[in-house]
Amino acid sequence: MKKRNVLKWIIFGIAVAINLFILANSFVTGDASSIESSAVVNTTAGVINNLSPGSVTNENLESFTGFVRKLFGHFGLFAVSGLFSTWAIYLFSQEYKINYFLYIGGVSLVAGLAIAWLSETIQLFMPGRSASAVDVLIDFVGYFIGVLLVIFIFFLAKKPIFSKTKQE
Repeated sequence: MKKRNVLKWIIFGIAVAINLFILANSFVTGDASSIESSAVVNTTAGVINNLSPGSVTNENLESFTGFVRKLFGHFGLFAVSGLFSTWAIYLFSQEYKINYFLYIGGVSLVAGLAIAWLSETIQLFMPGRSASAVDVLIDFVGYFIGVLLVIFIFFLAKKPIFSKTKQE
């Protein structure tokens, strides 16, 4: 098996795993989600307070918790999802000669919006959870940033704008 073919399936597997992780976490109850978030918040607060003592205090812990949940749990996770999902779509589309950036980005963005919407919709049916249009937007913006990053990197790889060319 060619190295490129192996890479394609590894990237696809990572993309599927991330998206399944997102959807699986939508099925977690509010209490369990809060416990998971607390671990991330406490670790993040510890790192920040080591770098800048007293930055995260009891007075600002609630707003800090909300910020961390949105940054890591929504924006960050969906940015990683967008990156790997778009990369997988790019690698698979090369085989069919349809590796145009607009096609790749468009297909990936539709998938990202569907996952964001589905993950929030699932939460409507979980005890202690709710759905939020703002969370769908944050998820989608994170995913969009991942898509843009992949498209930008592969655009630069196909168009060597930084190389020296003979001027005529």
